[in-house]
Amino acid sequence: MTNHHKASLAMLSLPPNGPLNSQIKTHLINTLHFRRGIQNFRVRDMELQIPIPPLESDPTKPDWTIVQRAWWDAIDAVYKDPKAPMRMALEMRIMGDSDLIMAAQTNNTFGTVSIEVLTTMAAAAEGVWEPFAQKVADRWMDYTGPDGAYLNTRPHWAKEWCVDLFLFPLSPDREMLMAGIGRE
Repeated sequence: MTNHHKASLAMLSLPPNGPLNSQIKTHLINTLHFRRGIQNFRVRDMELQIPIPPLESDPTKPDWTIVQRAWWDAIDAVYKDPKAPMRMALEMRIMGDSDLIMAAQTNNTFGTVSIEVLTTMAAAAEGVWEPFAQKVADRWMDYTGPDGAYLNTRPHWAKEWCVDLFLFPLSPDREMLMAGIGRE
C-alpha cells in the first residue's frame, strides 16, 4: 500500500462535517502546538501568519472560513502532488491581536491564523519541497478580505521565508527588510 493510499484511508476515517463535529472533544495534550522532542528532528518548515478578516455580513465578527480555507488549501496541495513533498505535518494555531511592532499579529483585530507545512530533509534534498512550499504560499498569500484587498499575510520571522527561496508579494514589511539587507 502506498503512502497516498494510507493517507486516503486516514482521511476517510475522519468524522463527517456537520452537527456531529460540535460534539467532538479533544484532550488538551492533543491540542498543544509543541510536542516534546520535535526540536531534535531536522525539518524544513514554511509558516505564514494570515489575519482573520471580519465577516462581510457583520464586520464586528470574525470570518472563520479563512481558517478552514487555509487548512484545506494545504491538504489539497498535498493530494495534488504525487511526490508527497510534505512528509511531516501541517500545523495550525490561532493567536490574538498584538501591539508589538514586529509581531505579525499587529492590527489583526480578530486574531491571526498561524499555519505551517513541514517536511524532512530528504524531501528537500530530492528537490520536491521548494516548489510545493511555493505553491502553498501562493495560495495562502492570495486571500482577500470582504473589501477585496489582499490580507496582510506575512511569513513567520523564525521559520523558512528566505527572500531568495520563496516569492512573497512586496509589502511594506518586505520592502523594509529588503532595504535593510541591501537588496532593494
